[in-house]
This record gives sequence, structure tokens and C-alpha cells, in this order.
Amino acid sequence: MLTIREEVAVTEAVEQAMTWTPFADDMMEAAKWRIAREPECGTLLGEHGDGLRRLMHMPSNATAKSPAMLVRYYVVEHMAVVDWIKFIPFNPNEAVSPDAYTL
Repeated sequence: MLTIREEVAVTEAVEQAMTWTPFADDMMEAAKWRIAREPECGTLLGEHGDGLRRLMHMPSNATAKSPAMLVRYYVVEHMAVVDWIKFIPFNPNEAVSPDAYTL
């Protein structure tokens, strides 16, 4: 399991998003949990000076009317560094419904 470090700009973006959605902090914690346990979960963007950048997408949830979230990170040794995040307001046309998770 990797240690997660957030850049200051990411922490500030989460705090700002919490002013318009109560889910922002929980979404970030879920993303960190997943990245720490499965660092390859994000789509590979390419190499940057610090390492391979990845982008993880968390879609909106139709039931919760939660926003979507994009999280960019890279891994250095035993640490994942989250260096960018974007919250996208809820859009019912792009949200995933609970039915999407059933087989």
C-alpha cells in the first residue's frame, strides 16, 4: 500500500469544492484509498519530470447527484503524489445510475 501526498493546490481545490458539494472530501478520500491500493487504476497520461502521470475518473452518481471528479497523480517509490484535481458539477446526462453496477 502506498502513502498518499496531496499537493497544497489539491487540498485547496477540495476545500473550495466543499462550498458547493458536501461530497468533495469523501470523494477525495475514496480516490486516495483506491490509488494507495491499486496505483495502476488511473489512465496512463505519459511521463513527466517526476514520473508517470495517471488520471483517475470518478463519474457522477445519479442517485446521490454527486459531481464527477478527475484526479491526476504520479508514483515515486512508495508514495503517490496527487498534484491536480477537478470537480465537475453534477450532470444527469453523464451520471452513472446504480443499475450500471448490477450484472
